[in-house]
This record gives sequence, C-alpha cells and structure tokens, in this order.
Amino acid sequence: MRIKVKLFGGLKLPFKHQENVGEYWITLEKDYTIENLINLLSLSGKPLIIVVNGFICNDLQKKLEDGDFVSLFPPIAGG
Repeated sequence: MRIKVKLFGGLKLPFKHQENVGEYWITLEKDYTIENLINLLSLSGKPLIIVVNGFICNDLQKKLEDGDFVSLFPPIAGG
C-alpha cells in the first residue's frame, strides 16, 4: 500500500528520497500502524502532532490504509 507523508517544522526522512522535500509517497506493508510509521521514519521518542486524513490522531495503534495522508508536526509554540 502507498501513503502520503508530509513533514513539517524541520522534520526529515532518515533515508534518501527523490520526491518533493517535505512531502513523500511511501510504500508500506499491509497492517502498518502509525507507530510502525513513526519508527520507520526514526521519529520515535520525539513529541509529535499526528494528523491522518485531516484529523488529529492520538492512537498510535491505528492501522493505516492505502491512500492515507499523514502529516507530522513537532510541537508548535509562539508568543
């Protein structure tokens, strides 16, 4: 299955990729969870805001589906 991943706030893929910087199509095995994706991207242990198909998701065990659009943000603060 293929999902689209968009990274914000300086987050980067841990491996070479030739598509647009910050936005990637990634091919995954079936039954991949958000937690599996975060581990694949070497982002485990980092605080993240996770948005799947336009909705904030706090369930790391949510299974991803073909065509899902996952956005990952570091915590954002301002003043």
